[in-house]
Amino acid sequence: MHLLLSLFSLASAQCPASLISSSSPATLIERSPGLYTTSTLVPSIPSVWTTLPGATWIWESTAYSVGVFAFVNTFTMADWASSSIAHLRLYISADNAYSVVFNGVPIGTEWTGGFATVDQYDLKPWVLGSSVALGAQENRLEMKVWNAGGPGGLLYKLVIEY
Repeated sequence: MHLLLSLFSLASAQCPASLISSSSPATLIERSPGLYTTSTLVPSIPSVWTTLPGATWIWESTAYSVGVFAFVNTFTMADWASSSIAHLRLYISADNAYSVVFNGVPIGTEWTGGFATVDQYDLKPWVLGSSVALGAQENRLEMKVWNAGGPGGLLYKLVIEY
């Protein structure tokens, strides 16, 4: 089973010095083209799961859904904004496993039940800006999460620092 999660579009001209986006219950899940539902907070967080300030554990409609779920975050940035980024950091944890792809580039994978820790990746080298010829280009963050049984969850935060 694959689900598409579209979190936000970012208008670059309005970027503060540091912008934070994170997993939350307001996240939309696209079940099929044009058909959206909202994600759900994981109702009971196991004590072995880690925490991440400003982010909440989310999942599909039930915390016990088994399968592969594709969470996707897209945003655009003006060229001046993308060229002035110091860091674009992704902090992520999942139960049971995850893989991250940013703008088509495999970034990282955790297969060992990394729900007790938060991993960090710097996505800056692959940020797309805009150009006169191409216009604003969409940046695409894909987080595939596997749940083999029991409660499943995704916890992440995207931090842009200028």
